[in-house]
Amino acid sequence: MMQLAIQEPYMLTIQPDDFFISPRRLDENFGTMICFHRRYDLGDEHNYGDNEDFLKDLYLKTVWNDEKGEEKYDRLLDRLSKQPDTPFGSREYACAVNQALMAEIEKEHIVLPLYLYDHSTLAMSMESFVGRAVHAEWDSGQVGWIYVSKADIRAEYQVDRITPSVREQAENRLKDEVRIGKPSFLK
Repeated sequence: MMQLAIQEPYMLTIQPDDFFISPRRLDENFGTMICFHRRYDLGDEHNYGDNEDFLKDLYLKTVWNDEKGEEKYDRLLDRLSKQPDTPFGSREYACAVNQALMAEIEKEHIVLPLYLYDHSTLAMSMESFVGRAVHAEWDSGQVGWIYVSKADIRAEYQVDRITPSVREQAENRLKDEVRIGKPSFLK
């Protein structure tokens, strides 16, 4: 439905955008959004099968993206699977693997979680929606990550060292890429 408003000498026309293209595809972005959802095309294009593939790839890019890196990755998984409080295949094991990978990844990247709320509207945030939106316990969850390498941060801000202030600026820039205004249904 098209709407028209005229106030001389101006005319305003509002009409649906039938050819919507995600701003992530049009603009140059500071960060990279990697999302996994069975119904929605979210974030940037990627070829990762799942979250584990993504974290492994980022881990290998951080350590060594070669045979030595693969061996280090395998040793990490093996060590964690032998701990009594993280039996292989358990939720605790998966959490321990993610924690260990992130500890290494965050040496060379800033990586922040992405959450989706899907309840008659879609909203994305870097914070959980639980406690902030109706039915968020069922209708929301983590769908991916947004990240930027520290090398890209140093180049963008033309610095040799990432100070707390530069890190905060980079994180705020990532947050701005995710947030285009706070939806009114959030607390």
